[in-house]
Parts: sequence; structure tokens; C-alpha cells
Amino acid sequence: MLEMGMRPYSDVPSPQPRSRRRTWIVLATALAVVVALAAGGIWWNASGSEMWARARWQPPPTAYLSSPMGQAPVPGWRTSVTDLGVPPAAPGGDAARIAVSNEKYARDALIDTLDNRAYFLARSSEPSGTSWWLTGLDAIDGHTLFPAVQLNIGERAPECFLNGPDAMVCLVDDGSAATAWVVDLRGGEMTYTGPTPLRLFPARTLKAERAGDYLTAVTEKEGVYGVGPKAELTWFIPGSGAVWGPAKDIAAQGTGGNYVFFSLADGHVITPDVPDGAVFDEVRFNVDGFSARVLYDGERFNPTVESFDLNGKKIGTLGRKGYPVAAGLYIDGSVSEWKVVTAEGTRLLSVEGHDPYDTLLIGSTLYVNESNNAQMPHWQPYDLKSGDKGKSCEIHLDERYLGTDGTIAVRKVTNPQVDLIAKAFNLKTCEMVWSLPKEANSFGRIWRIGDTLVQVSDDGTELNSLVAPS
Repeated sequence: MLEMGMRPYSDVPSPQPRSRRRTWIVLATALAVVVALAAGGIWWNASGSEMWARARWQPPPTAYLSSPMGQAPVPGWRTSVTDLGVPPAAPGGDAARIAVSNEKYARDALIDTLDNRAYFLARSSEPSGTSWWLTGLDAIDGHTLFPAVQLNIGERAPECFLNGPDAMVCLVDDGSAATAWVVDLRGGEMTYTGPTPLRLFPARTLKAERAGDYLTAVTEKEGVYGVGPKAELTWFIPGSGAVWGPAKDIAAQGTGGNYVFFSLADGHVITPDVPDGAVFDEVRFNVDGFSARVLYDGERFNPTVESFDLNGKKIGTLGRKGYPVAAGLYIDGSVSEWKVVTAEGTRLLSVEGHDPYDTLLIGSTLYVNESNNAQMPHWQPYDLKSGDKGKSCEIHLDERYLGTDGTIAVRKVTNPQVDLIAKAFNLKTCEMVWSLPKEANSFGRIWRIGDTLVQVSDDGTELNSLVAPS
């Protein structure tokens, strides 16, 4: 007989089900942790790593316009062609002008710029014919750099090239031979006038070509020559004659996997930091380096695009299809997606779709042209600090883009047959905020020199800066 208060053995709860429940709880918790960690890893790989990289990334300095552009600018300093040292027109002759022609595809009167210094070609009328002049101006305050230097007399305008920071070489080619004028830009002294082996007309031998801030002579399938103080040939780099770049004074010559990197200042050859047997292709320069598709010996069917500094030192691996868009910034594209990466290969942003047709970095915002129609651009902004996608604009931010104050973008109107010289747009709203008129078919042009907008008057006789109204 059972004692009171005692239960049959069969009524006593078995400890086995409780232990099984504990096991299932532990397993479920562990599984949840694994799932959470996996999800966290996926988030980190897909988004978190980009957020971390964007937080650490610093955009390169943006060269903003010095004057606010919220309202249509007005003339600041003014400098006439005679202020630059060009003599006034002879009686009955055409006025002296800072211009070559008002035709649609005529050569630009602005030869080149170095920081805030600008060099223009001017013309004056003399009894013996048209006289051509080299002039220089500082865009900060409009003062002349040196008295105008007379070049040739005749209807054929010279073609001028910077040859380093201190020299300008101007050439006239009559079809059978060429003559050179070499000017020291530090004081406007003519240091050489005479024959030169360089040629201007389309030729396969010693064709004068600009490469950055230097003049070179290129011979097809032979190589590239430097040009000296008497417009003579100096250093020589054998090769195809096809020159790429440059960035600063570093360029590359070659095609189809055979590239040589060299200094434009003295022809010094630079050897990139890659193993022997590696082959370069698709070289593209940035302002502070270059990218190249590298095919390593034994891996010819598995190339990678890598980034290098201007000394040839490897910085990082970009992927299969990388190319530069700004200082230290590259695009790595694929069939269905493109990525913004740093020179080290760190990913900042991933976007589905076709590679950009053009790009422009302003501050930390990358503007991407998603249209392959030049007449119908579609610029989509991406904030590379936040990853946010902004309002797209159907405006031109291509080679016609002059600059921005950070809010307003200014672009030039290049057709001289229309009655506008420039337009400005709000980068946030895409709305046009002002336009600058000019006389149609006139000599009026607009340029950016350093951080200043400069225009030439409709009659070509005066230069002036463009500044915010006071």
C-alpha cells in the first residue's frame, strides 16, 4: 500500500524531455546567432564595408571658381589689346584683336594657361600685312606678363605650344618647311627665330604635338622626340609614336601591350613596379597616376586593372575594367554593375547598370552621365560620403563645363553663330539661373583661367574678368 503523499513511479515527471527541450533551445539560439552573423557578414560585404570606406574617404580638393555665381556676373578688371602691347591698327586697317577668327571651328585665341597665367594670340593690321603677336596676362588682376612679342607677318596664323613652364614655341609651316619662334615666358624675350625640323601639317614625320605642358615631335612607327630651346630635337623614345596622357610631366607611348612610360621634361624612362614578363594594355592617366590592364606572364587570359603613382609604384588592384575619373578615384565596371573605388581598390559605391559615359567630381559628389546621346545628357549625382543618389539633370557637364562655386555650374556656349556666350545652372534643382548674351557671329568667347572666368569682347579688342555683382 502506498503511503499518503506518495505518487506511483509512473506519475513522476521524467527528466529526459526537459533535457531535450534545453538542447533544442540551445540549438535554436546557436542557429539564430549563426544566421545573425551571416546576415551581418552579408550586410558588411554588401553595404557596411562601403559605408565604412565612405566615412574614411576624403575627396581631393575641388578647384572652385573664386567668385560666387548665383547671379549673372559682371565685368571686373578690363585689359585692352593695346594694354597688352599690341600696336593700334594702321590707318585704314582692321582693328588689333585678341582673336584669330570668328568662324565656328576656328583656332582659339587662348593658346594655353599655367595656373592663373594665360597666353593669347593677337593680330594687328600693318601696311605689309597681318602681324601676329604673343601676349600674356595674369587673370587675378588683368596685368600683362610681358610686352607683346611680334611673331610672323602674313595671313597664316602661327600655332603655338608651351614647352615647359618657361618657354613658348610658335611655328609656321608653309608646306615645304617650318619656321620657329621661341619666347622666354619669364620676360617675353625672343630667344630663337629660325628653321626647325618640326612640321605642322598632317604628316608622319616629326609632327609637332602638345603633350601636357610640353611640345613633342612625333614620327609614326618610329617614336617621340623632345624639343629643345632652339626648336631642335633632343631626347628620343623609340616606339609607335602614339602618346597617352600625360599626368603632370609623365606620359606613355605605345599600343597593344607595348608601353614605355617617360618624363616629358627630359625623356627619362620610368619602369613600373611589375614583375618581368608583365604586359600593359589600356593605359589611362589620372592627375596623380595612371591605371593599366596588366597581363602577368603565364596569366594572359586573366588580366587585372591596377593603379600606379607617377613613379610607377603600384598602389592597388581595381578589378577587371578599371579607369580613372578623378585624383585617387576610379570606376570598376562589369556587365551589369559599376563601382566607384579608390586607387587602393577600396569600394565606395556600387551601382547597377551600364558604365558611365562620362563623369565629373565636384566636392564629394560624383556626377555620372548615363546617356550616350551627346545632345540629350543625363547627369546623375551620387554623394560619395553618404551614398545617396541625388536629382538627375539634363545639362551639359562635358568639355563645355567651365566650373562651379559649389552650387552653380557654368558652361560655355561654343557656337559663335548664336547670341549667348555662357549659361549657368543650379546643381541641386537643375534650373538655369542666368545666361550671358553676346552678339551672334562675333569674336566673343569665354574661358576659365585658374579660378577666374575671363571673356573677350564681341569686337575682340578687350579682355575682362567676370565677377559677382557688388
